[in-house]
Amino acid sequence: MPRFFLLALACLWLPVVCRGANEAIPAQVLDGIKSATVFVKVAVNGHAKGSGSGFLIKVDGETGYITTNSHVVAPQAKGDSNPQLSVVFWSGAGKELAVPAVLVAADRERDLALLKVTGVKGLPSPMDLSQKAQPSETMSVFIFGFPFGEALAAAKDNPALSVGKGMVSSVRYDKQGEMKVVQIDGAINPGNSGGPVVNARGELVGAAIATTKGSGGGMAVPPTELMKLLEVRVGELILRDKKKDGDVAEMDAEISLVDPLLEIKAVSVFHSRAGVLKEWPPQADAKGLWPQLAEAQQAKLEVEQQKAAGSFKLMRWKNQQTPLCYYLAQVGYVNSAGTTIFTEPRLVRVDFGPEPKTGQ
Repeated sequence: MPRFFLLALACLWLPVVCRGANEAIPAQVLDGIKSATVFVKVAVNGHAKGSGSGFLIKVDGETGYITTNSHVVAPQAKGDSNPQLSVVFWSGAGKELAVPAVLVAADRERDLALLKVTGVKGLPSPMDLSQKAQPSETMSVFIFGFPFGEALAAAKDNPALSVGKGMVSSVRYDKQGEMKVVQIDGAINPGNSGGPVVNARGELVGAAIATTKGSGGGMAVPPTELMKLLEVRVGELILRDKKKDGDVAEMDAEISLVDPLLEIKAVSVFHSRAGVLKEWPPQADAKGLWPQLAEAQQAKLEVEQQKAAGSFKLMRWKNQQTPLCYYLAQVGYVNSAGTTIFTEPRLVRVDFGPEPKTGQ
């Protein structure tokens, strides 16, 4: 092969290699990601219990919302039921700022959690979840966080941020074609858990999850899954018998709420006789929304600390020949836009016991 042809081929090949070797995030974008990434600290009874990484995904004035891994902040052992959480902005830098945080949402299945900080002036800009990357195999990624936590800190200070490099080795989707996890071949070590993983443009690939210690790899939970942490979710309606008196049964109602942004303004239980429905089971519409029960009575509940609770009364059906009566109950909650959202109705069975005796 002619020497000039080999030389020309080398000139074409070398810039490609150099571009890959020198691939870097633009300086201004890099500074923004570093500012949004925080060191997460967990203590129990004043004693350090663990640490991890996290990053800002929403800022509202002096209130910030930070995502991390649930295994970082959720109690792991018996007696750890009330951990004290804090996050450190600009950890290891001269202007570092440590503030207390509270856990407002956790999803153990996805290993995600949402923390909230309040009264913090000058919060940095959050990561933009809408400008998400489109990961593909062999794509280079950068991993931000605090591997091995305070073990790498100078003296007794908090550790400085580390940025590692990896590569996407696999992208996994669910049956609906929605991205569920991105597998990373690179240094995602204990302590990196919860930190942002981005591409060379600084677009978010996902939140890091460390796997087996020393394996040198891990996963990233994509932004679509992170956004679900901010969504309002209403738990199962739990009903308990409170008191029965003749034709009246009083029920206690309790509902757990996942409402990190405090968007729920009111919660009620709507109930009616089971016979009001023309078909069973009821069906949601094409958008997955449920209609309000027909002929329903409304019982307003008190909302406090991610829970709604209260009581309501059910009347025995007239001319009922058996002690069992069936009712339908559904939850309705009012969001910040003033719209009432209804949940799927459920069947409630009440045993009133023997028919009360009338006078002689």
